[in-house]
Amino acid sequence: MNHVTISSRNRKLPRPNGHKHIKFRQSPFSLPESAIISQHHNSKSTVSHNSSKFHITTMATPIPIASVGANPAIVRDIQLQLLPEYKIVHVCFDPVTATSELPGICSGDHDIEPSSGLGTNAHRSAADREIPKAIIFGGGVSGDEAQAITQAVHDKVPEIKALHVTKQDILDAGAEGPNPEVISAVLRKKLVALGDLSDCDA
Repeated sequence: MNHVTISSRNRKLPRPNGHKHIKFRQSPFSLPESAIISQHHNSKSTVSHNSSKFHITTMATPIPIASVGANPAIVRDIQLQLLPEYKIVHVCFDPVTATSELPGICSGDHDIEPSSGLGTNAHRSAADREIPKAIIFGGGVSGDEAQAITQAVHDKVPEIKALHVTKQDILDAGAEGPNPEVISAVLRKKLVALGDLSDCDA
């Protein structure tokens, strides 16, 4: 019986739509010596191929944080501005609610749901709710209120970190009023100054 061998070396592919023939010196299905494939979707995965070695790098997932402010529209914008490094999981709009809810959720009580309806935890089951690693206070919260809320949380979770973006901070950054982009930029700087939150036990 005669055998037929089909090789991809120097094989010409059919000419599509009048384009020139394409020659392959190797199988058209083999990877080149160096290939990088990147995918962005909140987190990023990178697969690189160099000779026979593969390296896979995955960016850390967003760090969950809680927010106390006074303007729901601003909070919604900031939620998007802080991604992909930070994710607002729990939102409060008044000191009484914050003092009631934040000590519980920050200490690991997954049954605490944000009564504001904002934050990613509001759309998760109790088992899937995330524990904030830090608390951010907006300009609508006074210094005394921020301190009292932080102390209430520290009574249960001494390790929790907190920061306050004041109205003066925003003015100093060049904004004449509440500006989500400016507020987010100031927040990022202050969050970075808190240090590594990814390994926080809170």
